[in-house]
Amino acid sequence: MPCRQKARDVEGAEDTSRLVRCPQGCTQGGGSVWGTAVYTDDSAVCPALVHAGVLPESGGVASITFMRGLRAYVGSESHGVKSSSYGKWARSFYGQALGPEGKAVTAAPQLPLDAVSVDCSHAGRVAGTERGESLTILCPPGCAGQYHALWGSNPYTSDSRVCAAAIHAGVIPPEGGRVVVTLSDGQATYVGSTKNGIESHKYGQFGLSFTVSAVK
Repeated sequence: MPCRQKARDVEGAEDTSRLVRCPQGCTQGGGSVWGTAVYTDDSAVCPALVHAGVLPESGGVASITFMRGLRAYVGSESHGVKSSSYGKWARSFYGQALGPEGKAVTAAPQLPLDAVSVDCSHAGRVAGTERGESLTILCPPGCAGQYHALWGSNPYTSDSRVCAAAIHAGVIPPEGGRVVVTLSDGQATYVGSTKNGIESHKYGQFGLSFTVSAVK
């Protein structure tokens, strides 16, 4: 397939696998990629396989398997390919390297069963859109040092950075950890404050809020 061909152009239900052949040179300008190890199906397949370490830059044949969509995709830079973070998406895929007999020789990615992995850029809307809906997320280290797009003081506006909010509220340390995010009604006003080294800003009316709490 061409370097820029996306996985969504390949038919396949969940748990369906396909063999793909990638050309050389897909690391430079080969198309956009979202995720790490597991990717959105609108990612370019061949750059994603290089990013995952499944194929070298010189290309080759590999297996891709379709799976359920995720609530969040975490970007990273690996093997000369930069992927981006994204929110909820309907269908995902992952790649596996093949042995001499044409069978997969690398394991499928293992996702956390009790939490959704996010990065510092993900907002509270990762939990969904329904009031009362809750989600346990896993925040990485380092979010205290990131730019803090943060409005409110628990509750926060749903477009606030969720991991910065969890540190601001004292639910997790700067080293990261698990936190429960619960969606709630929008507020007429949001109060700003500075806590745990993070500044949150005041804001007016907003349509959807979230609160953060410790994992029990």
